[in-house]
Amino acid sequence: MEKLSHAYMVVSASAQDREEAALRLAQMMLCEDETQSPCMQCRHCRKVLSGIHPDLNFVERDRDEIGNFKREFSVKKMRWMLADAWVRPNEAERKVYVLRDAQTLNQSAQNAILKLLEEPPGRACFILCTDNAHALLETVRSRCTEWRVAAEAEQHFEEKILAAAEEYLDLAAKENLPELLRLLSGWEKLSAVDFRALIACLAQRLSDAACLRAEIPQMSRGRLLVLVALMERAEEYLRANVAAKHIIGLLMADTIAEQGR
Repeated sequence: MEKLSHAYMVVSASAQDREEAALRLAQMMLCEDETQSPCMQCRHCRKVLSGIHPDLNFVERDRDEIGNFKREFSVKKMRWMLADAWVRPNEAERKVYVLRDAQTLNQSAQNAILKLLEEPPGRACFILCTDNAHALLETVRSRCTEWRVAAEAEQHFEEKILAAAEEYLDLAAKENLPELLRLLSGWEKLSAVDFRALIACLAQRLSDAACLRAEIPQMSRGRLLVLVALMERAEEYLRANVAAKHIIGLLMADTIAEQGR
C-alpha cells in the first residue's frame, strides 16, 4: 500500500466533493487493514462513515451570534489544534484533523499551523479542504500533498486564473496603461469565485516575488512593493464582502495612478 502523507490539501470547487474526498482520506489514515486501505469493514472505517470516530476532528470557523460562520478562522482555533495534536489518539493509531474551507485561513492562522505541518506529531494527520489552492501560502502548500477532485475541470480553472494574473503582471510591468485598463474592465464579468481566486493568485505571485522566491520580469522593486500593498487592500476588501466592481475600481485607480507618476 502506498505510504500516506501526514498532510493533504484537497482542492475542489465543490464543497460536497471536498468533504467526500476528505472522508475517504480519513478512512485511509485510520483504517486497521495494512494491506487494503480503506477496507470499509473495520471499526475505524465504519465509525468514520457514521461520523462518530473520536480521532477524526472537523475544524471549522467560529460562528457569530446568529449562527453564521465568521469570515476567517481564528488564530485561537489553530492554536487549539496545535496543542490537541500532541495528545495521544483515543482508539486509532493516529488522529486526523479536517480543516473545512481552508481558504479562509488568514496569514496569521496559516503561520500558526506552519510549524505543525513542518514538524508534525508522529500520530497526527491533517487534511486542508479548499476551493482555491492559491489562497494558501506557498510554504503551507509545499508541505501538503495535493489531492484534486475533478482534476480536469480544476486544472482548466487554475490555468485560466494563472493566465489572467500573468497578463495583469505583464501589463503592469510594461506600464501599458490602455491595455491594463481594458483588462481590468473585463474583470467585471468574472464570477465571484473566479475573482477571489484571481486576487489570491496575484497576491501570492507578488508576495513570492517580493520575498525573492520568484521573479516578475521588468518589474522594479518599488513597483513590486506598491502592488503587494494594493493586493493586500483588495484581499481585505474581499474579506469585508465589498463588491468586486468597487475593488476593480480600486485596482484601476491605484495601479494606473501609480504608473502615471
